[in-house]
Amino acid sequence: MGERRYTDDQAKEILRRAIGSEEGGAIAHDDLIAAAEEVGISREAVEEAVAEVEVKGEVTRMVLRRRTRQRRRFWRSFGFFLVVNAFLFGIDYLTAGGPWFHWPLLGWGLVTALSALKVFFPDDERDHREAAKALSRRKAQEEREKRKRERKRKNRDLEDVIEDGVEMFLGAIAGGVKAAIDTSTAAAGTDNSEFQRYVDERRSGDRSDRGARNSRGGRRRKDSTPPTGTRRRRDSTPPTGVRVESADVEEPEEVETEGRSRRKRR
Repeated sequence: MGERRYTDDQAKEILRRAIGSEEGGAIAHDDLIAAAEEVGISREAVEEAVAEVEVKGEVTRMVLRRRTRQRRRFWRSFGFFLVVNAFLFGIDYLTAGGPWFHWPLLGWGLVTALSALKVFFPDDERDHREAAKALSRRKAQEEREKRKRERKRKNRDLEDVIEDGVEMFLGAIAGGVKAAIDTSTAAAGTDNSEFQRYVDERRSGDRSDRGARNSRGGRRRKDSTPPTGTRRRRDSTPPTGVRVESADVEEPEEVETEGRSRRKRR
């Protein structure tokens, strides 16, 4: 007996019934892929089929939500149509001049009837096509937003890397400058200490020289002190404008010489 074969519809029905017989009527994604691989279907084909089924389901849900909104809007507009036309009928009934309420009723009723045909007898193919286009636009928008967020994230990462690099570079420069300043400061301190030592030596030498000169000057002043009873010649320069009589002060030797000459004459 040959190997049994099934058509696509039979295989789908068998799988549907097998899934329905399981508890909960659902199968996990990994279990579905494992079952497909057991029958020779690749994982990529299963993923592609899953994506198509999800898109189709999303389109169907979008169509159902759109039709629900359209029906709600229709019933609201139909209620408004009834209220307004009943009010117009009352006005026409209470006033003279013949009936006229049927004219707005016919015009508005025609528009309402066309809306009812569109809502209750929709074109499934057109609705699904429009929903698929809307879904594609939404997914494209989501993809653009995702790429935009990714670019922003990359830009932030790049800015962080640049900031870190600049910070490291500036830190290295600051460290080099500080090291150079420390080196120059140490060298300047050495030079200053040498200069200060030279200045101190010169000062100490100047003090010793000054002390020696002072001591020699003191000895000279001591040796040149005149004997007791000898009058020193005073500065006889008179102040300006003062008349001074001839009373010159003579030195001791001149006085003694003049005295001897006088004695001789006598």
